[in-house]
Amino acid sequence: MKTASIVFAGSAESTSRLWLLCSLLCCGLNLALAQMPVHVKQSLDRLVGRWEIETRIGERRIIEHATLEWSADETTLFYQGEGEKFAIKGQETRFSGVFGWDAEAQVVREFGFDNQGGTFVSEHRITPTSWSDTTTSTAVSEGKAVSEVFHRTFVFQSADEWTLEARDRVLQGQKGVTTRFRRIAHPSESPFPETTPWEWMLGHWTVERSDGSSARIHWEKPRPDAEFLLGTWSESDGTQSTEIAGWEPDRGHLVSSRYGVAGFYSSVRFHEVSRHEMKGLMRGRNAQGISRMGFLQLNRVSSEESRSTLVLSDGSILTQTFRKNP
Repeated sequence: MKTASIVFAGSAESTSRLWLLCSLLCCGLNLALAQMPVHVKQSLDRLVGRWEIETRIGERRIIEHATLEWSADETTLFYQGEGEKFAIKGQETRFSGVFGWDAEAQVVREFGFDNQGGTFVSEHRITPTSWSDTTTSTAVSEGKAVSEVFHRTFVFQSADEWTLEARDRVLQGQKGVTTRFRRIAHPSESPFPETTPWEWMLGHWTVERSDGSSARIHWEKPRPDAEFLLGTWSESDGTQSTEIAGWEPDRGHLVSSRYGVAGFYSSVRFHEVSRHEMKGLMRGRNAQGISRMGFLQLNRVSSEESRSTLVLSDGSILTQTFRKNP
């Protein structure tokens, strides 16, 4: 009782200080809970790199390849990959997804998607000594969504090999599925070339769009060995913008950023890049303050013509035809 009297019978100033201390402690606790725990970050670190993935279903040997990498602030882990579809032998599929920390539930959540409408949602429970998850996989078959729920355990044999064991998963009559991962590139290594596979579109070009607008563009490299270019855009409405586009060999991405007046900007990150085709995500804002985002695909028709299709988030489609000036 004497101790209690000493604590609570102080002046108004000391009481205020006590409340301030309690508030700071609570804020510190909330911040600690919001941040990804060290052991979780270390576990996710083990996935970073390029992997060959093998799953056996009966006599079938299904091979996939995937690349996992952190976001710039290392708060989310992204992946993209390709390989044979589980349900249909010989049919190729592409997939991508993200891991992120759910501070409220204190779990890692994974959301994945494939190019045929399938989804993959997992809740990962990671402790310093174990890693397991509960997964819901949904695929579209004959126009209908088919879902399955199963549990997986992560088992690491070494820094370069690990397995996913799903003992309660049933695929094509086989109960129990084991998927093996073998590292084929470390985070410090790049499976991509130092120079971009895409052939730069240099010189003077004109673009005509399906919305009736057009622009004159001049693209040039600042020096012959540069893996980036500078572009000047003159729009049909009289506005101008400046672009810089460059190759990121550690990611295999080609990134373009363009800026103008009155808050205009356009940014594209092409995550699939080949000699005659690129695909990626676009976001931007026009001079009227309207923001938009979508999926952009650019195809080379010839050395003097390229065409692009932009599917915006509202469902609208904008097509563009680029032609090199004589």
